Amino acid sequence: MPDDLLVDGRYLARERHDQYERARLAALILAQAEALTIPIVLACGRPARLGALGLVACSAIVAFLLWRTVAYRLRRLPGILGILVGAVATASTMGLDILEPDLHTLVVGYLTMIPLASTILLFWRPPTHLAALAAFYGATMLFVLLSPPSLELAERATILALTGAACLLSVFGNLEGTLRRNSRARQARQLRSQRLELRLIARERAREARTDALTGLGSRRALHEDLAAAQERARASDRRTAVALLDVDHFKAFNDRHGHRAGDGLLERIGSAIRSGLRQGDVAYRYGGEEFLILLEDASADQAEAVVGRIRSALDAAGIDHPGNPPWKTVTFSAGVAEVNLDRGISVEAALRLADHGLYAAKAQGRNRTVTESSESPLPDG
Repeated sequence: MPDDLLVDGRYLARERHDQYERARLAALILAQAEALTIPIVLACGRPARLGALGLVACSAIVAFLLWRTVAYRLRRLPGILGILVGAVATASTMGLDILEPDLHTLVVGYLTMIPLASTILLFWRPPTHLAALAAFYGATMLFVLLSPPSLELAERATILALTGAACLLSVFGNLEGTLRRNSRARQARQLRSQRLELRLIARERAREARTDALTGLGSRRALHEDLAAAQERARASDRRTAVALLDVDHFKAFNDRHGHRAGDGLLERIGSAIRSGLRQGDVAYRYGGEEFLILLEDASADQAEAVVGRIRSALDAAGIDHPGNPPWKTVTFSAGVAEVNLDRGISVEAALRLADHGLYAAKAQGRNRTVTESSESPLPDG
């Protein structure tokens, strides 16, 4: 068996179970075959009919016990169970020939069928199968050598030739069956690998859909999903939530002067500045264009203003040149902050409107500042 299948625990467990079920089936078939042999012995046996009947009956009982009782105890060792079934079949068949020479033709047929039946019924790996066949053929040679003188040389040669041919066919059949099972196992592994790969791709696509490719912050889709989840958590815990909306001052003028590539670079740097100012548990999103939104759960307006202040300080320290943003001549942003209690009848949309109202107020007051709106104030329209 290939090494990649030997380390596959799921494949090995399934193979062991198949071997166990096959070995039980072989024991049941042997018990039935021994039972069907009884009327043949009664009809054709003469020299030692009682002994032959006793042998066949005992073999049938042993095979039945292997199927009904012993098999369960050997469920983790199905190979041994299969070997026991083969040993009982071989010993019973050879013993029958010794006791009833008149049934010699039937015995030769049984001996020929044993190797072939092992290929059809038992899931042995090639090394185990070869060892079992070698033991069987060795026992057959010993049986031929120790047979009564009444057994002619031609009959002995016939037994060895037929059982040898059956063993060779059994070897080829086992190899072909092993290759076919290994091929199916590889296909199953490939299917599992493909399913896993598809799940990983789907998970990655979902992650990409929730992440803004330019800034690395959350996307608009992630924002809507997280706001709905935040509202559910707020209803359960009665905690206040703060939302901050940031907008880069005169971003169009920066793009017109430096180009869109520089504008994208600026948004990336602003995304880094936002991440540096967040508390643990805060989440930031690219709201659209040059606008960014920060969701602060279990936070007051003062805490939200402090986060925005840290972001502003990080951006001021960067000192990014922006002549189109007088009087500072560097990149700045305006911000609106809203503190709401999502469990007190204030919807997520209302919280966003409050923050947006604060942002417009900050721009109207001269930009580069933060204006906080309260949920106790009249909600702005639109």
